[in-house]
Amino acid sequence: MARSVRTVASTLFVTLSLTAAAPAHGPLPPMDDAVRAGPVVEPPPRSQVRLRPLPEDFVVRDRQQYGSLQEALRNGQLDFARRNGTELSSLQSRLVQGLSQALDGRVRGARATLESLAFDARDAGDSALAQLSDAAGINLRFEAADYDGVMAAVGADASDGLVAGLAELPRQTLGAGEPVSDRLRPGPGGQAALTVAVNGRIAEWWFDTGASFSVVSRSAARAWGVRVVPDPGPVGVATATSRSASARLGVVERLQVGEVVARNVPVVVMEDEDLVFERDDGTTASVDGILGWTVIRSLRTELDFPADRYTARLSSPSPEGDRNLGWLGYPIVRLADGRGQPLLFGLDTGSRNTSITRNILAKSDLGAVRRDTVRIPGIGGSVREPVWIGDTLALAFPHALATLADVRTEPASGADDVIFFDVDGVLGVDVAQGGILIVDPPKGIVHLHPSGG
Repeated sequence: MARSVRTVASTLFVTLSLTAAAPAHGPLPPMDDAVRAGPVVEPPPRSQVRLRPLPEDFVVRDRQQYGSLQEALRNGQLDFARRNGTELSSLQSRLVQGLSQALDGRVRGARATLESLAFDARDAGDSALAQLSDAAGINLRFEAADYDGVMAAVGADASDGLVAGLAELPRQTLGAGEPVSDRLRPGPGGQAALTVAVNGRIAEWWFDTGASFSVVSRSAARAWGVRVVPDPGPVGVATATSRSASARLGVVERLQVGEVVARNVPVVVMEDEDLVFERDDGTTASVDGILGWTVIRSLRTELDFPADRYTARLSSPSPEGDRNLGWLGYPIVRLADGRGQPLLFGLDTGSRNTSITRNILAKSDLGAVRRDTVRIPGIGGSVREPVWIGDTLALAFPHALATLADVRTEPASGADDVIFFDVDGVLGVDVAQGGILIVDPPKGIVHLHPSGG
């Protein structure tokens, strides 16, 4: 599920982009009439991914040359000034510092840096920088569950009913507990369906780093005893197939995930018909529960698909170690291609297939790149869209090299949720199908290990 909650004017929207084929970011260039009118290609059952240990002599080196500081920063090249022998202003240096903290997953430090930068940029007459820093600061407050701070920043009259409702809820807490089960099952779209306990009742929830909130269906909410907030204001939901839906805010009093017990978990309660997932073959499956970022961000989760098991335990920040997972409106992972060129990818385990954006075309060799029109199934039905398709893409993680075939762009996405950065693609759950995926936001890491490695 690509998306998070984003501020748009005076309204907050929850975008639900759970798809069988992963969403990607950025508009496509105009396509000629022959391509638009061409045959519709059915998507492959899933991306073909080959996973092997990262070679010991693998070196990451940024070969890209950018024409401006802004272009370099948007692509994650934070050492642009050093590389080009230029001197940054005080405001520019603080922007680089804040972005670096965000990419490292140091949310509190990034928020402090960018919020103070917003004030000073406004005093200096740099309205564009002030606006960017303000937006980043508000989103980082939201990430830290500082809903009162969000309302204070945007104004009570301009804030959304969802934020006001969240501010009134008891604060979510997490603690250690005995695991109910460690069972992992591939869902109908290949996503990781985890066995959990909701208010003492055994259930399956999909593990979805791209969902800002956990989600439950209306009927499941009744069966599990989920409390629906009487009047939190409207919650708008947009699906990957551009279908609009309405939802309500709810609270799960006790959620057990692995070795973690979460209390007072905010959830979005959606109508059952709005959580119907269309498979590649046209058949459908319903989704009753989705585990979102508000819980995932505090955990160390290991998804072991070959063994059909998972572990989840509380994590804590560490000042040491190499960090490659950050957050700025959306989870962002720093990877490299097969030649060692650094890349930025969104992280969306609710998406079945890894996808690319146009931004990667100037950086990485994807083999032959072609254009086609495909059917994209997902929540709310399916749509037909023009896409770019690359023959192959190698992605280097700290311990593994994943090679993917037939990677493609897809226009339905949560790309706008990534603040400032131009991501090169979105990691789907397909990269983990043959190995073990570790997601640990407090320590700022996303690692992938080949099975048995």
